[in-house]
Amino acid sequence: MSENIENAGASEEDLAYQALKEIRESLHAMVAQVPGAAGEGARAILEFRTALTSETDRGSVLMAAAFIDDRLKYLLMARLVDDAKIARRAFEFNGPLGTFSSRIDFSYLMGILPKNAQRDLHIIRSIRNKFAHNAAPMTFEDESIKSLCNSLVFHGVKPMSLYASVATTVVT
Repeated sequence: MSENIENAGASEEDLAYQALKEIRESLHAMVAQVPGAAGEGARAILEFRTALTSETDRGSVLMAAAFIDDRLKYLLMARLVDDAKIARRAFEFNGPLGTFSSRIDFSYLMGILPKNAQRDLHIIRSIRNKFAHNAAPMTFEDESIKSLCNSLVFHGVKPMSLYASVATTVVT
């Protein structure tokens, strides 16, 4: 453990917070050394992730969905022919690629996304829509939101409940 976070009088929560702060600072320092477009992309992701920390559940969902939607747009644009006028029209709201849903599906059809990622992105879109189109207070603890979150697979990673049952079997 770092000398900076060793403190016999500090609570576990304080120590954890300090450790996370040091990890974040180290991560920012490492990302700052990555050159070129990869570095720019890494910095954008890190800045985005840092901004999420202070958001409400609603704000986090809206920001995350917008971030993903924006990245899908750029992935698709990279695969299109070089015709800025037609591309701009395609990505306008009323264009064929103007919605998060259409970008998800077209990214899948183009082979940019695997089927399970397409499925998860549609679930994220549904979560976004629930938060965006409901003026009442909502959190991740609401049953409809919790149910959607629990159905996410995350690119083929098995749900934690499967790991828990394996761990229990190994331990006992």
